[in-house]
Amino acid sequence: MPASEVSWWIVAPVSESTRVECSDGKTAPFSNFTGLPYHATPRRKCRYANMGILFAILLAVTVKQTDAPLRAGGCDADAPLIAKLTAGMTVEVRSSIAAAGGACYRVSAQFDGKTLYGNIAGSALDGLEEFDQARQMASSGESVQVMMTRQVESLRKTLTGGNGGSLREASAMLDSNQPGRALEILKPLAASGNPDAMVMAGIAAWKSDQIALALEHWRAAQSLRPNPQLAAMILRVEKEAKHDKSAEKLTGMRVALRYEGQALPYDTAKAMLTALDSEVARISAIVGCPAQERLVAIIQSPDAYRKGADAAEWSGGQFDGRIRIPFPEGGQFDERLRRTFAHEATHACLANLGPWPAWLHEGLAQKLSGDRLTSEMRETLKDLAKEKQLPKLQDMRRDWSNFSSQHARIAYAVALAAAEELLDGPSGSIGLRNVLSNPAILEQVTASINKRLGL
Repeated sequence: MPASEVSWWIVAPVSESTRVECSDGKTAPFSNFTGLPYHATPRRKCRYANMGILFAILLAVTVKQTDAPLRAGGCDADAPLIAKLTAGMTVEVRSSIAAAGGACYRVSAQFDGKTLYGNIAGSALDGLEEFDQARQMASSGESVQVMMTRQVESLRKTLTGGNGGSLREASAMLDSNQPGRALEILKPLAASGNPDAMVMAGIAAWKSDQIALALEHWRAAQSLRPNPQLAAMILRVEKEAKHDKSAEKLTGMRVALRYEGQALPYDTAKAMLTALDSEVARISAIVGCPAQERLVAIIQSPDAYRKGADAAEWSGGQFDGRIRIPFPEGGQFDERLRRTFAHEATHACLANLGPWPAWLHEGLAQKLSGDRLTSEMRETLKDLAKEKQLPKLQDMRRDWSNFSSQHARIAYAVALAAAEELLDGPSGSIGLRNVLSNPAILEQVTASINKRLGL
């Protein structure tokens, strides 16, 4: 991008028809991909023609040198000078732009009672690490669910004072997949201006499939207490919302289904809901995870699913606090899809009981959905184990969404082999519910399965 252009990080939903209104009376098109640049020049200030507020990531940093030049159109020495900023002055970083002389940032600053917008060299600023961290996290493969879990864990460590008890109660509701109840607890605290409650209320709203409300809470928290992790989360969810076209809703006994009405006929959606209700009930009876609230399930086109969820090409579904499954237009609701429902219902069920290693999640999800290892894959695993090419189960704890299709294939096979040992092997006598209710037993069982599989 030329240094004369300004790149804004937009954190607001836009559409194909969105245009910006400029100070010269003309309008300009706006890219509808969240995070792509909104170009403007310093002499031609623009704003949304159809939106009252422009949300950007605002992260405060400070000027570290005296008479630091704030320039129009870029950071080059020949760019017009707007003002000279003093050391220690706080500026809000809005975006970064490419420049020949090094890092250059678009900022706003309060100067002589006015808000100035311009560009300043990165070498003149302190505290840029948070801005760069937010940008990197937003573009990473880390799931929204992982980001949210980290946010809640971080907040728990700092909960004190009169509202600490209510916030802890709400976090426990989130852990047990009761986001609706959590949201009711958090709403009055968020309305009082508590940024911790705002963050958690946003998470509860997101898990309740209220995306707009989630973003409203997070933006409010971000304006009060800028946070790179939250900024990255906002960007990721904005991207999800942009690609999500599922607007039709059906409600079952255990599942609330949202789907794309243009791509999925009503009768097919209704049959899917019945199947989802049935699978959730079956899995819950096996694993022992009573649900206090309905699970949210979203059926999307493959394109919307992969773009909005940042799903790998090999992914046929995911549970990120909600069940999300791709379904092609004109596709058939068959036994394969029912197995996918069971797979994701198992993830949802286990999530209600607490955090579990990825191998257990994926192994049980395959096993309880009816998958079986082929004889060919069994031999492949034996050969790899002899060559010490397979990891131990305790080394397979983290999210696998960034795996290549080849690595995913082997990882899933190892997990399924472990689940078969857990349920059908000598460990089966212990009982799945006993294993899941006692971490010490799970640790012992894991060691035993490692030995039997030659890991």
